[in-house]
Amino acid sequence: MARAIISVALLTAIGALANDDIEMWYVNVADGKAREKCMNAQLKNMDLVPHRHQALRVLSPDCTAGGEKNAFMVDFDEATKQAVQGAETRQHIISNWCSHKQLFSKLAASNSTADFFMVLEDDAVIDEEKFMPKMKEFINDYKGDMAKDWQMVQVDFYGSSCKAHRVGSVGGKTVFKPKNLFKQGVGFKKPLKGSQECAQYFGGQALLVRRSEIPSIVENMEQHQTVPLDWLPAQLPRGLAWKPNIAYNSRSYKTTKGFNKACKGVHFESNIAKATPNSSPVPLQNTRHALREIVKLSDDAKKARKNKH
Repeated sequence: MARAIISVALLTAIGALANDDIEMWYVNVADGKAREKCMNAQLKNMDLVPHRHQALRVLSPDCTAGGEKNAFMVDFDEATKQAVQGAETRQHIISNWCSHKQLFSKLAASNSTADFFMVLEDDAVIDEEKFMPKMKEFINDYKGDMAKDWQMVQVDFYGSSCKAHRVGSVGGKTVFKPKNLFKQGVGFKKPLKGSQECAQYFGGQALLVRRSEIPSIVENMEQHQTVPLDWLPAQLPRGLAWKPNIAYNSRSYKTTKGFNKACKGVHFESNIAKATPNSSPVPLQNTRHALREIVKLSDDAKKARKNKH
């Protein structure tokens, strides 16, 4: 009897430890072989098993089940240093949104034993030493608002955040509930009503997803208009954002030792704004200044609004 009690206690303890298991996935286009190779190498070098989900090439009706926000089908083209809006940009934004929605649905129905999934873009730059310890630290130690039922965490957003959005902290880093995103479409004279200038949570390159909440995530995506993917954490009622500096967006122009080892120090441009899918890497030193251009666009918009008052 005593042995049985000990066995049950041991299994319970093991189960408690296993509940922070994280399965690694990334979304990759069919011809993105260089990105696929880079991401696989990053994860394998960390002794993690990479799982690839192929991005959609042809949109299906469910991709815009709730409609779409046409005015915000916009992205920043790193080559031209301009905000781009057009049929191809729209195609890529919707494809990115829909590919993730389909992946979420697949993960919810899978036979995986993991309670959490990390969904990466194929150009994410990972800190091989801090990545997994920080992810598990969040899962186990975050005690702020929505600690028990958060749906998704936008990891390492770039852009500004609002102090009023703070809902807790973990690992010495603030956790935010993003909301009232700053939205100003191409040609708009002023931001969308309700926008906060500080609320610029950019980047969907690393999304930590709670498996038990995936049905609610997919339902939310289907009931709302299709928008850029990095708007999703703010749109979700229990979406969070956290910046532990472990999974950088390609537009942050940062590298890590693990990335340099796995990917030979190349930089992959975001291909959302491209006229055709482009997975070719370009030298990092030739593109580092592009982030400044993104910031400049935001600063110029601020100055223009102030001058009108």
